[in-house]
Amino acid sequence: QPASDAIHNALTFEHAQKAAFTDPLTGLASVRALTSQFERERSRSQRLGLPLSLVAIGVNTLDASVLVGENLLNQLGRLIRQQVRETDLVARQSDDTFVVLLPESGQDDVSDVRRRIREAVEELAFAGGVCVSLGSATSPGDGSTFAELFRAATLDCVAARDSLDMIPGALDQAMALQTR
Repeated sequence: QPASDAIHNALTFEHAQKAAFTDPLTGLASVRALTSQFERERSRSQRLGLPLSLVAIGVNTLDASVLVGENLLNQLGRLIRQQVRETDLVARQSDDTFVVLLPESGQDDVSDVRRRIREAVEELAFAGGVCVSLGSATSPGDGSTFAELFRAATLDCVAARDSLDMIPGALDQAMALQTR
């Protein structure tokens, strides 16, 4: 009996730990996993003098009546994951925001990742006026803590959304929706 209790407790602990570090909807990393990994990578990047970057990806609806559904979030999560390296971490930060942690990546690398994500989203051609805006920040220039980098990346993301610099064709989509 004690052996079976120990096995049961170990499995329960493993399940709880996995649930804490995984977003239940998308299967991507959770906020807890993201911040934990960020701290490890920040220490490493500071020790080795390497850059560390974040990309914030906001899911936007150009039509207020369009709701961002679970299927769309799953598709976007998979799509984003396919555009980054194995060593990068993709997490779902909130209902409509994804974050990519890019160790050893400076601005040139980040620009390339943003371009790949943009192109992949455009190819998928989401219907219903849904698009994404992308923002980024790199340590040490934009900050050194998770909060500082996330804030800078989010502000960049909001600026992209406000300028309709989301995905190529987003302006066309917005104009088409306004004329309906």
